Amino acid sequence: VNSCPTGFFQSKDKECVQCNESCEECQDLSKCTKCKEGLTINENGTCNSQCSEGKFFAGENCLCCSENCSTCLN
Repeated sequence: VNSCPTGFFQSKDKECVQCNESCEECQDLSKCTKCKEGLTINENGTCNSQCSEGKFFAGENCLCCSENCSTCLN
């Protein structure tokens, strides 16, 4: 297989495997590269409905708040 369709990734066996259900696109089963609509991607490659504490939503990603803030909006 030269490439896999959207929503799939190429396994070590050169087969197309479907991404995790929360991923639109992925690198492997545990690392999303793009989340489905309404979900945000965290630095570890998982998709969630909200950002963890100390982070804020920016586009499709959760980014860190400034050092002196425990929560923030931007």
